[in-house]
Amino acid sequence: DGTFTDGEEPVGTKITVAAGQKVTLNPQTMLTKGRRISGTVTDTSGRPIRNASIRAAGDSQPRRLTADTSKSGAFTIGPVVDDTYRLEVAPPRPWAPQSPTTVFDVKGLDVSGIKIKLKSRASIKATLTPGKGSVKVAASITRSATGSKPGGKVTIRWGSVAKTASVVKGKATVKLSGLPKGTRTITVSYAGTGSTEATTKKFRAAVK
Repeated sequence: DGTFTDGEEPVGTKITVAAGQKVTLNPQTMLTKGRRISGTVTDTSGRPIRNASIRAAGDSQPRRLTADTSKSGAFTIGPVVDDTYRLEVAPPRPWAPQSPTTVFDVKGLDVSGIKIKLKSRASIKATLTPGKGSVKVAASITRSATGSKPGGKVTIRWGSVAKTASVVKGKATVKLSGLPKGTRTITVSYAGTGSTEATTKKFRAAVK
């Protein structure tokens, strides 16, 4: 019937047109409530990440709004009302979740140009060689997104006994001494890099 509404008050013009009648209308301005939140999700080198789930939660909003990133890593969420929003990213498996969460205010204007850069997850493998009161740990770190071997630092620990070593091409070897006899839990902690997430894994070794 020519009436346009935003759900509350009519914001257009209602007209009746008879058969064969010509009617000239003045330009109409549609009033749209709500703003849009948009941006991109990439890895730390700027390559887009597709199919990452973006969730926007407002301080005073009971439900979250979601969107998935496109092939170019772009996303748009909305319409949203003015509020303070927390933007969370749940990426595909090789990529680490966003940390910390992006927090920003929407006040009267769209929010665009948000750039979120994600690190790759990392996996740890280790070969443990027990000795008398000691254990030798050869750790191997792999960057999950590419399969490459990163650098960085790794700390090998049992209780208060700990050593830190440099990771070169994904590898580091440490020997812990002064351990009591028996099955011991050895913790391998990788500190991460600017493009790879920190991670920790526990292993068991039978000390002689």
